[in-house]
Amino acid sequence: PTRRSSDLPSSRSTLRLCGPNWRQTDFASLSKGMGVMSLLIVSLGSALGALFRFWATTFINRQALSESFPWSTFLINMLACFLIGYLTSLITSPLTQILLTSGVLGGFSTFSTFANEVVTLFKQPNTKKLAVLYALASLLGGLILAALGSQL
Repeated sequence: PTRRSSDLPSSRSTLRLCGPNWRQTDFASLSKGMGVMSLLIVSLGSALGALFRFWATTFINRQALSESFPWSTFLINMLACFLIGYLTSLITSPLTQILLTSGVLGGFSTFSTFANEVVTLFKQPNTKKLAVLYALASLLGGLILAALGSQL
């Protein structure tokens, strides 16, 4: 089928894939107008985000801030929270938003690593308090940084 410009989302409120207006996203129009392109863009962004994460993790771990606290995951996730808040308030292009938020930042940050590190810390007898501190700092820090980023 031929794509028409009317098939693509046209207002800013329908472009928000995340952030305060995420419920207003017109996913049917988005997928009809950019299905394959969206998949390719998210895939490219995810690959870039994973590379950035690998490089950042390697750099942070070389700094040896602390061997008991998972600094690399914490710092990467905090940066990603700030950036997603900032970018969702700034970007109006649906393809750019998909590339940077779902793609790059999706590949850069990871909830599964965070969850595994909390569980691992909690299982060790001497780091239960650290597990709780890490979980709370990540949750509160992430919320605060996402909100701060959205205000810029």
